[in-house]
Amino acid sequence: METKNMAQNKIKEQLSEKCHDYLNIRLDRLLAEVKGLKVSSFEETKSSAGDKFETGRAMIQQEMDKLDRQISELKNQKANLDYLDILEIRDSVQNGSLVYTNQGNFLIAIAAGKFEIDDVSFYAISPESPIAMSMKGKVAGETLKFLNKDYVIESLS
Repeated sequence: METKNMAQNKIKEQLSEKCHDYLNIRLDRLLAEVKGLKVSSFEETKSSAGDKFETGRAMIQQEMDKLDRQISELKNQKANLDYLDILEIRDSVQNGSLVYTNQGNFLIAIAAGKFEIDDVSFYAISPESPIAMSMKGKVAGETLKFLNKDYVIESLS
């Protein structure tokens, strides 16, 4: 049993690292977009006049506001992921759980999509996602129905 926990902890560490990488890449991309918009805003200021100038500037500001909200959300996700004790042993499904089911394997942490570790697929999902909410509180051996599929929780950590 101890060897199984060590193997699962190694997988959880690798998945956590992949989630961090995912967030960092997204954050870098958004920051680059903000930088590009600032350049566009400056160029718009230099070369436009009248209503066209105001419309262009307003559109750029709206896009920057949207990017700022996305950046803020990513920073919150990073903080939550950093705070999460990924190696904590969990007896029931909750935030930070690695859940093995007959329909797939899930890390409940952030919505980051599919990752491969040693040719095994894992899905990093948000604790607020519908499937995570369906799993919440379940223990190994329990079943749940989600989107007309029966999920059996085979093990978790």
